[in-house]
Amino acid sequence: MGTTTVKALLLAPDGTPCGTAVVPYPGGRAPDDPESWWTAVGRAVRGLDLGRRDVTVAGVGVAGRGGGVALLDARGQPVAMPWDAVRARVVGLPLARTRRFRRVAQWGRLLAAARRVAAGATARVALVLPVKDYVAFRLTGIAGTDPPSGACPRWPADPAPLGVPAPLLPRMRRPESRLGGTEARAAALLGLEPGVPVAVGTLDGIAANLGAGMLRTGEGCLTLGTHAVVRVNTRRPVDGRWTVAAFTYPFVGGGWTSGGDVPEAGAAMAWLARLARDGGAPPAGRARARVPGTEGPRGIFEDAGEAARFFAAHAALDALAAETPPGAGGLRFFPDAGAGAALAGLRPDHRLGHLARAIMEGIAMALADVLERLAGRAGRPRALRLTGGGSRSRVWAEIAAAAVDRPLGLVAPEASARGAAILAAVAAGVWPDVAAAARRMVREAGSVGPAPGLRRSYAELRADRAPYGTGRQS
Repeated sequence: MGTTTVKALLLAPDGTPCGTAVVPYPGGRAPDDPESWWTAVGRAVRGLDLGRRDVTVAGVGVAGRGGGVALLDARGQPVAMPWDAVRARVVGLPLARTRRFRRVAQWGRLLAAARRVAAGATARVALVLPVKDYVAFRLTGIAGTDPPSGACPRWPADPAPLGVPAPLLPRMRRPESRLGGTEARAAALLGLEPGVPVAVGTLDGIAANLGAGMLRTGEGCLTLGTHAVVRVNTRRPVDGRWTVAAFTYPFVGGGWTSGGDVPEAGAAMAWLARLARDGGAPPAGRARARVPGTEGPRGIFEDAGEAARFFAAHAALDALAAETPPGAGGLRFFPDAGAGAALAGLRPDHRLGHLARAIMEGIAMALADVLERLAGRAGRPRALRLTGGGSRSRVWAEIAAAAVDRPLGLVAPEASARGAAILAAVAAGVWPDVAAAARRMVREAGSVGPAPGLRRSYAELRADRAPYGTGRQS
């Protein structure tokens, strides 16, 4: 469950992809309403056409973004909130000081803001659930979460000083443990059998490391998605605001996963693709279209015109970027570091290829800056793999490898969904543990190394620009 889409992935126990379904959120962004999340999940799972396949679903896993939350009442129903007003009020409220329980403190501040704009509704809140945990709750009727989603190994003994009464926090369990079985109503909606084991699941970033086979300390991923992310497994938490959007979460089986986001980085490529794609409104009908997709035989979009334009625009930008020399003709892209993204050096002779190449290079160099800063705190990673939608672009992968000056392993796309399936396989007893499941289910797809010429070019470009997130970027 990502920032812009919900993806459903059907895997065999050996990791062979059997089907993929992609459902974009209306408006291109995950809404605040939890029922909209559940509706999108239903469309994605039904898009796998399980009824037409000769398969038995052994288990279900869920992975989701960490930026949303569902507030439920005592009956398990979402409490309607004026979310725009709540977010506006959050900005003016302090965050409780805590080193280990920042997620709880963030929820406490959210509840404080909600009380100020909707006191009656907030008084009805009986449970706080992260995004993927709401979906798991709808699947099983059981509330639970995992340490990565709570951003701490266990809840504080008394969370009330952080603004969250203890009864509002769900029970914390291991991501690969069995939360429960699919309830009859949810199973019927999704085309599943009742009683199918559902894993607790985890954050999408943690799941991406699992789905890429990066389980050991010192291993990690670079993700080219809506946000670009550096994510490395570390022995200890890496605390502090050492980059624009730093994080550190407990990892599955022990240790931590630490890193930093480059917010809205991949969204810049989506912005350019929207400008470049063919014009015209999408067809009025909602006929489901099967088009070359993200993994496995097909990806499914609900609108044929939208799907065709999406793939055509990104393929065209890839080709144009590949034809454009390194440095993008002096055009520079600076990802958002708090004041919006920027293009610098734009000239009348620049074309779409320069724009595409500049965005790819700017994001790759920002990731290199974040990785370098993380290495200074936790040591140099011993292995990195590339994940996210941008990893399908060979030219972007080559740019990223040269910018970070490291070989990058490539894996089958949709690493987060694959990580969720790995957790499901363990919860269902298909494999005995996460390590065994990952060995069987992760699919490597080669690697890309830093080409000497590109490496020199990008070393010079990085030396000539302020590091990402240092405050000197402007």
